[in-house]
Amino acid sequence: MKVTAIAWIVAIPILLSCRGSRHSPSPESPEPIATVETQPLTRRTLKEDLVVYGTVVPGPTAKHTVSVPFESRVRTIHVRVGQQVRTGDPLIEIGPSADAKLALKQARAEAAASKTTLSSVHARFASHLATNSEVAAAERDERDAEIRVQSLVARGAGEPRTLVAAGPALVSSVPVTEGALSTAGAPLVELYLSSHLEVRFGIEVEDVFRIAPGAPLRVQDLGLPPQIVVDAVVRAVGQSINGATRLVECYASLPAASGFLLGQRVSGRLPVETGPVWAVPRAALVPEPSRMVIYTVKDGRAKSHVVRIGLENDAEAEITNEGLEDGVEVVVSGAAVLTDGMRVRRSTPGAEAGRVSE
Repeated sequence: MKVTAIAWIVAIPILLSCRGSRHSPSPESPEPIATVETQPLTRRTLKEDLVVYGTVVPGPTAKHTVSVPFESRVRTIHVRVGQQVRTGDPLIEIGPSADAKLALKQARAEAAASKTTLSSVHARFASHLATNSEVAAAERDERDAEIRVQSLVARGAGEPRTLVAAGPALVSSVPVTEGALSTAGAPLVELYLSSHLEVRFGIEVEDVFRIAPGAPLRVQDLGLPPQIVVDAVVRAVGQSINGATRLVECYASLPAASGFLLGQRVSGRLPVETGPVWAVPRAALVPEPSRMVIYTVKDGRAKSHVVRIGLENDAEAEITNEGLEDGVEVVVSGAAVLTDGMRVRRSTPGAEAGRVSE
C-alpha cells in the first residue's frame, strides 16, 4: 500500500505537467512585412508609338477613267484587270464608228460650203450688194465650221488611235470587249493611279482623339523584316464606328511610287503624346482577373487601387483614375506579393524588394 501511495504522489505532478503543456497557448506568428521600393506619383508628358493596322486602298482622286468624246469601235485591248502599267503604256486601240466618220464627213462638207458662201458674200460686198453684217456672219459661220472639223480630227474621230496610260497605274476595270461599239464619253478603261493610293487604318475608339489630320506616321509591310518602309501623313480621321470591325477608320496618304500593292495589308506607327498625366512604371501594375491594380503606401501599410490604363509604352503607363493625388508613394518594385492593408517597409532604390519577413 505504501508503494502504491508513493507512486501516485510521483505520477500526479507528471500528469498535471503533461495536461498543462497540452492546453498552453502557442505564441502568435509575427505579421508579415514586405520590403518594397516606392516613388512619388507625378504628372508628366507620356510618349508612345501607336501601332495600327490597315489596307492599301485607292485615294479619293486615284480613279482615272479613259474615254473619248465620240462614238467609237473597240479594235484591240492591250491590258487586263489587275495589270500594272507605266506612263505611255498602250491601253486600248479604238477607231471611229460609222456615225463618227459620218459626223466628220458632214463637218468637212459644212466647212467647204461655208468657205464658198464666204467667197460669194465677199464678191457681193465688193459690188455693194452685201452689207458689213452679212460679211461678218459669213466669216463667223466659216470659222465655226472649221473649228468643228479640227475638233473632231484632234479627238480621233478621223483615224484609229491607241489610248495610253497617263502615269503609273493599276488597271481596275475594262468594261468593253473587242469589236464593241462604245458611246461618246463611255468608260473604255478604268485605272487607279499609283501616285494616289492611301492606307485605310482601323483605330480604337479611345485613341481617336490622339490623332489629327496632318500627323506623320511610318508605314511598312508586315514582313519580318519589312521590305518597304515609307513616311506618310494622316489625311482624315473618321467620326463614326465601322459596324463590322468596331473601329474608327483613319486614312493616310502614301507618297508616290511607295511600292505597296493595292489591297496589301500594312502596319502604321504613329508617334503620339499626352500630358501632363499621372504615369507609373509598368512594374507598378499588378494584373488581376478582369482588372489592373497598383499599390500605394501610407502609414507603413499597402493600399490597393483599381486603375484604368490610358496611353502606355514599353516603360510607363498612364493612369486615368480620378481621386489620386500628386506625391502619393506608389510601389514600383515588390508589388506582386502585396495584399491590401499589408505592412511594408521601404528599401533604398536598387536594393532587393519584395522579400517578406516571417
